[in-house]
Amino acid sequence: MWNYGGIYGNYNWNNSNLKVKIDDYYSGYYQLITKVLGAQGDMPTIKAAISEMVTNYYELMKMNRRELLCQFINIAAKAVFALLIDENVREWYLPEIKKGSDGM
Repeated sequence: MWNYGGIYGNYNWNNSNLKVKIDDYYSGYYQLITKVLGAQGDMPTIKAAISEMVTNYYELMKMNRRELLCQFINIAAKAVFALLIDENVREWYLPEIKKGSDGM
């Protein structure tokens, strides 16, 4: 049992359903990754799964972006294109180059 006794008082992590919620959240995220990896040639399925990941798991994707890209490159290359289609995700992999006053 892990108790946190801070300014928020004692919080018993074993007796809360917070752990269940966190586990469910991660499980949903990893199910979508598995779906993408299993649908290697099915671009509509890949795009739908990545869109759902961006909508529901954006911050988790952001923290996991390098591993995610490596997995997709090695197993489901079309998923890389689906990642780059999304403007919110594209900036992680292809940051915009700032142009100077001369346009270069």
